Amino acid sequence: EGNQEIYLGYTDGSKPLERLTQSPGQDVHPAVSPDGNSVIFATDRWGGLELAKLNLTDKSIVRLTETTAGGTDVIEPRFSLDSTRVVYFRYRQADGARELYSVPSTGGTAVKLNGVVTSGGNVWSYDFSPDSARVVYFGEQQTVGISELYSVPLAGGARGAEALGKAGPKPIHRVDLRRRRRSRTAEAARAVGAAPFGACRGAGLSTGSATANGGQASNAAGHRKARFERGS
Repeated sequence: EGNQEIYLGYTDGSKPLERLTQSPGQDVHPAVSPDGNSVIFATDRWGGLELAKLNLTDKSIVRLTETTAGGTDVIEPRFSLDSTRVVYFRYRQADGARELYSVPSTGGTAVKLNGVVTSGGNVWSYDFSPDSARVVYFGEQQTVGISELYSVPLAGGARGAEALGKAGPKPIHRVDLRRRRRSRTAEAARAVGAAPFGACRGAGLSTGSATANGGQASNAAGHRKARFERGS
């Protein structure tokens, strides 16, 4: 048909492939909710790429975003780990700039998570704390060519994003906030990200960490994997 649709498959082959969407346009970037009840995806059925949620029980589709500014698309949406919100990039076609937004998974007002991005800057990658309370992202928010690690509440907030520490020159490979071990406290402890440090130590990645709610950042050069550490 020349367009892209969303299908549901089972890794164990227990059920046949199921088509979930049927639109004359493009349905892309699908992600299943952690609770297994719904799928989010980007679709151009309303114009530019907007965010939609499909209920896997009754196959109903709800529109989650409605952007008045032309020339922008929703890309790379993901559910928070508790399935309550969806975080996504708003991509600006004219210059390729990306900014980070959050919207309730049941619908509602979307909020921008990153701070004011300097001209020519960008937001590169993000991940969730294990308790779904915060989002940590890498971006050239203040200075072009210098990517930093930021932490912000999942639903935004008056204080905005807090800088956790400089990570080095772009491009950032990823920020990965994964649960390392169990903790008595639900609050995630430290965010760790990886960035190139070729000017310092040849070809490789520099890994640094900082407390997810702000604090002194540390650098552990030479490690190639970014991760999320929890308190013991």
